Amino acid sequence: MKRKFSYLALVVAFIVNFQVTRNVVGGDLERMSLTQKSPAEGSWNSGIDIIIAKPLYSNNLALRDSSQVSSQQLAVENVEFDYDFEMSPRVWVGYESASAIGIRASWWQYANQANELSLAPSATGFGRIEHPAFGDVDISAITPTERMLANANLDVYAIDLELTRRAELGAGTFLLSGGIRFASLDQNYSARLLNSNSTVAGAIDYRQHVRGIGPTMSASVARSLTERWQWFATGRASLLMGEGEERLTAGEDLDFLNPQRTTEVANRDQLLPIMDLQLGSSYSWQRWGSFQPTLRGGWEMSWWGDVGNNSGGPSDLGFAGFFVGLDGNW
Repeated sequence: MKRKFSYLALVVAFIVNFQVTRNVVGGDLERMSLTQKSPAEGSWNSGIDIIIAKPLYSNNLALRDSSQVSSQQLAVENVEFDYDFEMSPRVWVGYESASAIGIRASWWQYANQANELSLAPSATGFGRIEHPAFGDVDISAITPTERMLANANLDVYAIDLELTRRAELGAGTFLLSGGIRFASLDQNYSARLLNSNSTVAGAIDYRQHVRGIGPTMSASVARSLTERWQWFATGRASLLMGEGEERLTAGEDLDFLNPQRTTEVANRDQLLPIMDLQLGSSYSWQRWGSFQPTLRGGWEMSWWGDVGNNSGGPSDLGFAGFFVGLDGNW
């Protein structure tokens, strides 16, 4: 987390310094925005969004709580990880020529940690707390004096490099782009079995890393509501090709003299489809010299197909939340 915000501070400082320098040494340029044509001399654009979002899994098992409620009835509860909303930065910089053709680069990173889970078997003595399957490893809690802890986290980032083309059609303005996206996704699962003395009797640490590169395309449309207000919508599709790595380290009977330890590593090819959608509005202030600031905000979501969950099980991954940002044209 510290690394993420240090990168963010560095990028913001660079953008502010570059904009101030352009204001001092450059002449007044015409405004460039999603709702206006390109100026005759070309224009730069840069900005930053703060995204407040949470990850959503189609399946993300953390622990399974089983208890025998009668001689003929077994109650089973699948407990999944719960993530809170977390802030993440997105920055971009681009240039558009007088012919409405431009180039743009953007970077986004998101990191979050799930709320820790702590479960103990039923006090009746007929219960069991199990973790997701990891081969033959088994560190389940089976007595009421034992306790199972589970943690998970994820870290994802994406870099886009693309060409852009702006077009005016009727009352709306369209911005089409195409290029290359590089993305990386890290997911981790950790479980600990504590015995009656709160000593670690079993441990599981699992990590999967997916990374890929491939084509990305987006389309944006904007329309002015007033002289300064506008609404916009952006959709993006990417298809990345790369590889995934899984690594498991586990220990059983760690409170005994001769514990059982397991280490496994697996690699695979990965096809990663990604869909992004953004809906929002923006407000443009009066020009400050050659700099035109714009405040923007709205709702967005992202879908990452078949990336698996924190414990390596099959699952899609989504991000849903809100964003607020500031961009400038000069």
